Amino acid sequence: MKRIYYLLLIPLLLSAWQLPAQLQVSFDPSTTTLAVGEEKVFNLVVNDNFDDLVGFEFTMTFNQSQLEFVEAYPLVDTTSYSTFKGLGVAYVPPGNPSFGTGIKVTYYDFFLTGKSLPDGTNFIAVKLRGKAPGTSQMNVTCNLAQNYTCEVINAAFNDIGITGTPANITVTGSFGGITATIGDVQGGMGQTVCVPVTVDNFQDVSLMEFGIGWDPSILTFESLQNCNSTLQLDCSLPLPNGNFGFFNANTLQVSWINPFSGDDLPNGSVLFEVCFTIIGNTGQTSPVNFFANPNPSLPPKIEFRNSNDDLIQVNTVNGSVTVNDDNGAGVTIDIGERNVCQGDTFCVPITATDFNNIVGAQLYIAGNPLKIDLVGVKGCNPKLDLPNCSLGNLTFNESSDILGFLFEANPLDPLGVTLDSGEVMFQLCYQNLMLEGQMDTIRIVDKDPLMSEINDTSGVVNLIRQIGVINTVPCNCDLNVSATIVTKVNCPGGADG
Repeated sequence: MKRIYYLLLIPLLLSAWQLPAQLQVSFDPSTTTLAVGEEKVFNLVVNDNFDDLVGFEFTMTFNQSQLEFVEAYPLVDTTSYSTFKGLGVAYVPPGNPSFGTGIKVTYYDFFLTGKSLPDGTNFIAVKLRGKAPGTSQMNVTCNLAQNYTCEVINAAFNDIGITGTPANITVTGSFGGITATIGDVQGGMGQTVCVPVTVDNFQDVSLMEFGIGWDPSILTFESLQNCNSTLQLDCSLPLPNGNFGFFNANTLQVSWINPFSGDDLPNGSVLFEVCFTIIGNTGQTSPVNFFANPNPSLPPKIEFRNSNDDLIQVNTVNGSVTVNDDNGAGVTIDIGERNVCQGDTFCVPITATDFNNIVGAQLYIAGNPLKIDLVGVKGCNPKLDLPNCSLGNLTFNESSDILGFLFEANPLDPLGVTLDSGEVMFQLCYQNLMLEGQMDTIRIVDKDPLMSEINDTSGVVNLIRQIGVINTVPCNCDLNVSATIVTKVNCPGGADG
């Protein structure tokens, strides 16, 4: 947004006429009550003066101690540049050094033609969950000293500003149930995808048991990863020694108990990830569902208990794996593979193929933070003209152990950016936390509610995701030296000679 603002600053300074009225927005509902654990959608409504706008940036805020962010998404068409393609709606969590906490909204018109909306238009939806009793407000916050930037630029290059009418929200009561959610992911035939299982309101839990089933004609089970360390879940198979086993060939059985006390997890915590190889055809979808034995006296049951051995109410949300055409034409983003030593710091290249006339990209890149720790970024390609080549900014922003990468081509260049086949976009650097013989994958994921996406001058293009594999190999580097011949080379990449 700063780049756009600077481009517009010169004509803005030359403008001598009176600025038009501010953009007016409000929230619907304007007053509401919800219980702890209950979710509610609030619409940001255009009230007045959304006329010929070419760019804007603002943040919606709420009381983080009483309300919890669930999701936010546009309610207007974002499929083309004639509408609101490129409209960004993203949650900024507490602790971000560059931006204030809240739901950040950004947009600029590539062609500077100006966009208008009629009064009363529902523009953006925000879903919040009651967290603790009390009364608070949600509103647009403008305070540059606290990193809350508000800019609303019209086609006359004037910053007209924005004013919001707050929503008054009262949180009451209590809710003792757990919500367990299986994620929705996509991938192409032959690819390996990992589906997260997450929980909300996981408090004083001492036992959990459930099954997870899938369609074996579309998915083949591969492995478990990212098992929750707080619960000391063991990804080993099978039961009874670990926490996981098979009820049948296409149903995973999960069992965990803490016989001494109950455990708490933050909302959105990942219990584990189930990884599959996709064997289905493009367009097919396999449900990935919670499963309970039809015979209630036999495992697996869908059951959670607290430290008093009382049953806890549970709400299950099923997921899916959809087979897309990632093996077809499109832009391929490839994450490099490495053999590394225990404790090494290493970097992997992120390369692109068929990266032609690209005007924008957002990628979310994840590994297992218990196995590899992201420590830096380097080697950014100058063709991308990125404003930053380091962590902790809008270009490279790490949140919940997922790295977000944002690229926007210069809007004055109608052809976008083209890279040579296999050209490096940037490198990600990690600290290896694994023991010898262990491995991890670095992969492009979707971060609900945002999707990894690449756009060329015609719109969204197919994104082909290639996983990077990191292996921890022996590194004792024993050598036998005889005259000028070196043998018994055990170092990665070494050879006798």
